[in-house]
Amino acid sequence: MGEKYAIYNPNNLRKVILVMYFPRISIGIPVYNEQENIQKLLLSILCQKGVNIREIIIINDGSTDNTLKKIMEISSIIERDIVLKVINLRHNIGKANALNIIFRIASSEYLVLLDSDVILMDEYTLKRLVYPLIKNEDIGLVSGWYEISSYSSINMSVFNKIITWAYKFSAKLLKEIGSNFGVYGATGAIMAVPRNIYKELQLPTNMLRDDLYVYLDVLSKNKKFVFQPNAKVIVHINPTLKNYLRYQVRVRSIPKDIIIGFGNIAQEELRKPPYSMLLLTLLRLSIKYPLEGISWVLLKVISLIYIKYLKNIKISVRWRARKEGINE
Repeated sequence: MGEKYAIYNPNNLRKVILVMYFPRISIGIPVYNEQENIQKLLLSILCQKGVNIREIIIINDGSTDNTLKKIMEISSIIERDIVLKVINLRHNIGKANALNIIFRIASSEYLVLLDSDVILMDEYTLKRLVYPLIKNEDIGLVSGWYEISSYSSINMSVFNKIITWAYKFSAKLLKEIGSNFGVYGATGAIMAVPRNIYKELQLPTNMLRDDLYVYLDVLSKNKKFVFQPNAKVIVHINPTLKNYLRYQVRVRSIPKDIIIGFGNIAQEELRKPPYSMLLLTLLRLSIKYPLEGISWVLLKVISLIYIKYLKNIKISVRWRARKEGINE
């Protein structure tokens, strides 16, 4: 489950041997056009404590910016004990397909999957994430949580601030619903799976909701899901109305193949909480975060109108959506 791990201080003046057993993990990151964030993410990974990171697998999915250059710039400071595997694809094949490559390549007891537009919240994020898997072999998936941040918060317009507040309130609401009502609450931004799960995972080609598929696949194998809210990442967004509306469309778009393939499990896990409890949760959070609550209601009305009158919207499963600040 782990091994004795030697840690060297930054100046290489002395070697400190820690007689501890740290879990060996692989980290998988599908990437498309993330030149602004990829180095920040990798640096936050290198700062992690309490885990033995054996390999970082990056699938550069046909990026057209300087993502690959940024990855290689930081590769020189990665510790010798960490293997950096960069698979550079000429053409964009989509996130789900990139994840399938990661499943095949990874070799550690546990695999941590991270979106490329996040930063780990603190140095013990990964330790908190994988701890439930180590403690209980019946657990097949652990999901952390996220906080919303914006790249351009200083000179942001009022309307952009309203959109940012709506994003933040939506995250808080989803967290409350997932925690209190037992409905689906896993996020693809940060999750961990054991080897016996990820080696059997094969996402359908161009799967739109890859995180949902992994979640239901784990439950179908009679394994448990654990929500670990203290294992957080920061998700950067581009707060425009277009991005917000497209995001709303995507999160409501559950492929029929998922519903049919997982049958009763999907029906049960995707059920809506009682409206009375939902309204009480909404009211409680709105009192606590009034500006965010009002912004969320305003944008919710706009998005419902948008979805109702534009039913023929094509939902992209490619990483082009990521470039616009939308999470796959």
